[in-house]
Amino acid sequence: CFSSQYFFVITLGGSGSFLFVLALSMMLRANYNMFEDILFGLCIVLVLGACFFIKKFMFNFADLLGLWRITSAVTTGDMIQGEDELEEDFVSVFAPANAKISLQG
Repeated sequence: CFSSQYFFVITLGGSGSFLFVLALSMMLRANYNMFEDILFGLCIVLVLGACFFIKKFMFNFADLLGLWRITSAVTTGDMIQGEDELEEDFVSVFAPANAKISLQG
């Protein structure tokens, strides 16, 4: 079962690709060259600057809210299993054909 986040990211990527191709086809049909536009460079600088500052702001805001806080279970090692606690052998789970051959030989 895939999560809803996976489907959201796939939908976001697919719609972004569709809109990019749609924009390119519109510019080609109108014989428009975006590199001849006087404000093209300024638009690129403004968009990249806005992305940079929004990213910095959102990371600082997330740190302020404690969004990526490390829990005590991670720092104390409660989530780590030792080799003696594992239920099955790695070879018998991930390579059962090789395990049977090595046991017979």
